[in-house]
Amino acid sequence: MRLANIVWLGMAGLGLLLAQPPNDNCANASLITFPNNNYGLGVFYSDTVDITGATLQPGEYIPPGVPNGKTVWYRFFIPTTRTVRIILRQVGTSIDPTKAGWTLYRTNSCLPGAAQRVDPPIVLMEGYTHACLRRGWYLVQVGADFAVSGQIFLELQVDAPRIDAGAEANYDHAATAQNLGVLNTLWWSSLVKDVSFEVACQSVHPGEAICDNDSSWSKSTWHVFRTDGHIDWLGIRIGEDPWNSTETTPREWRVFLYQGDARTDPNSLTLIEGCIPFQQVGSWAFPQHDFLCQLQPNTYYTIRILYRTNYSGNVRLQLFERGEGPSIGTNPSTLPASHQFGVLSMGPTYTAYDKWSCNARISLNRCGNLTPTDTINGRDLALYYTFTITGQVHVYLSSGGCGATLRLFRTTIQPHATITTPTSER
Repeated sequence: MRLANIVWLGMAGLGLLLAQPPNDNCANASLITFPNNNYGLGVFYSDTVDITGATLQPGEYIPPGVPNGKTVWYRFFIPTTRTVRIILRQVGTSIDPTKAGWTLYRTNSCLPGAAQRVDPPIVLMEGYTHACLRRGWYLVQVGADFAVSGQIFLELQVDAPRIDAGAEANYDHAATAQNLGVLNTLWWSSLVKDVSFEVACQSVHPGEAICDNDSSWSKSTWHVFRTDGHIDWLGIRIGEDPWNSTETTPREWRVFLYQGDARTDPNSLTLIEGCIPFQQVGSWAFPQHDFLCQLQPNTYYTIRILYRTNYSGNVRLQLFERGEGPSIGTNPSTLPASHQFGVLSMGPTYTAYDKWSCNARISLNRCGNLTPTDTINGRDLALYYTFTITGQVHVYLSSGGCGATLRLFRTTIQPHATITTPTSER
C-alpha cells in the first residue's frame, strides 16, 4: 500500500512538471496574425511554447521522417498569394535540431492528413521557403521526439510572390505591368496585340478592387498600352490557350479598364469599366468585350485581370483596334468642299471619300428634323453630301457598301436648318 502511494505521488508530480502547452491539440492551434488584415509583409513570430509536456492526439497524422513523439500546432491565414519562409526556432540550444521538424497543411480543419499536406515535410529544425502559397488557412504541425525538452517558436518571413524564389508571378504588380506598346491600326487586320502569359502565383494588394464581394478573386495581372493618333473601337479578348480539358469548365475572369499608366502612377487611374465578366466554355470560345467611342487618342490605358484563387493556366490576351481618322462630312451645316458636288452635269460620276468614325455620331451633330433622334433606322452614324440639279434627271446614288442606308432630302441647308422630310430612302 505504501509503495502504491509513492508511485501515485510520483506520477502526479511528473504531470505537474510536464504541463501541456496551450496549443498541444490541433483545435487549439496558436494563431499567427499579420498586420493590415493579414496583407502585411515582413518577418513575424508565433507565441513561444514549452514543448516538453506536449502529447499526440489519437489518429494524428505525421508524415514519415518527421519526429513523431509529440506535437504542437500553429495556424495562420493569408488573403492572397504569398511567398512564405517558415523557420522552426528554439530558445537556447537545448534541443537537438535533428529531433524536431514541422509540416504545413492547407486547411483550417482538424485533424489534417496527407491530402492537405503542402510538401515537403521538414524533418529537421530548419526553415523552408514556400514560393507560392495560395490564399487560405494553413496549419503548421511541429513534431518532436518524445524526450525533447525546451521552448520553441516559429518565424515566418512573408513576401509578395517572388519570382526569384520560384513563383510564377509575371505582371503581378502595377509597377511591373506588361508593356503592350502602342496600338497601331493595321490595314490587313483588326488584331493588333496577341500575347500569352502564365497565371499561377499572382496576388492582389490591399485596396485593390475585387468583384462580387468575393474574396476568391485573389490574383491579378496588369497590362498597359497606349492608343495611337485615332481610335474608334477597342476589343479585349481573353482565353486559356492551350485549353486544359482536365480542369472544371467554365473558366472565369473579371476585367477592369482604366485610363492612365499603372506603372507610373497607380493611384491616379480613372476607371472606364470594371468587373467585366469573361467566361470561356471551350478552347474555341474566347470571350470578348468591346469599347466603342470610349477611348482617347495618344493616351495610356491599363487593363487589370482578376483570377480565382485556384486558377492556373496559360492565358492569351488579344487586343483589337480600329480607327483610321476622323470623319469629314459630319455636320450638314458646315460641309467641306469635298462633300459639296455643286450642279450635276449629265454623264460624269461624282465621288467623295470619307471614313466612318466616332465623330460621325448623330448625337454629336443634331440638325433640326434632319436628325430628330440620335438613332435613325437602327443607325447612329451619319455622313452628309449635297448636290444640285437644274431639271428632272435620273441620279444613281451608291454608298460604297458597309450596310449604310441612303436618305435623300429636297432642301437647301442653312446653319441649324429645318429640313423637310426625305423624298426617298433606301
